[in-house]
Amino acid sequence: MFALFRFPLRGILTQIVIIAFMMSHFSYITRHYTEINSYSSYLQLVLLIIVTWAVFRVPPFYSFIMNGAGFISLFAAQGITIFLIVLTGTPFAHITKDPEIIFATQLLSGIILVAVSRFIVIKNWGFDYVPASHRVYIEFNRTNSALFAVIASSIVIALVAGIALKGNLEKYIVVAGTTFLCSIPVFLYYSRRKDVEDAR
Repeated sequence: MFALFRFPLRGILTQIVIIAFMMSHFSYITRHYTEINSYSSYLQLVLLIIVTWAVFRVPPFYSFIMNGAGFISLFAAQGITIFLIVLTGTPFAHITKDPEIIFATQLLSGIILVAVSRFIVIKNWGFDYVPASHRVYIEFNRTNSALFAVIASSIVIALVAGIALKGNLEKYIVVAGTTFLCSIPVFLYYSRRKDVEDAR
């Protein structure tokens, strides 16, 4: 997320580590309550939006866009990882029940995202349109509306799929993963367009 939106890590690394530690505990706690464990990721997203706004002074709208992009990227990376493991002949049911495979899936997903982030930094890619001020005026023009719609619709579709397919993790991952993968190029297109518009 920070690499994609060109946030320099040197000045905020300590905060990131603290937030990551906090979020890991939040995830652990929420996943132990059967009533809300299916929605743990979405609760974490809401909390991260608030934290990014409060700690990094990113306006709520852009905090939603940043964290939504990070959320989609994580799910897409996990979906790709699970798909690759299934291609090796490992049954999906075995993936969800084997702690070692679950750990390997999470680790590989993290490595993929770190590698992509590093590649973005090396190539000097990413976007500059996120302001670092609470007081910036947000104009809901066509591009901003499109960015919001892409992120919001993807998350809502995945959330509804999670509710409708509760108990069928395999189908949920297919639906959510496909939705997020399809939303990435659309999001990148409108982000590039926003950068061009803001540069004028």
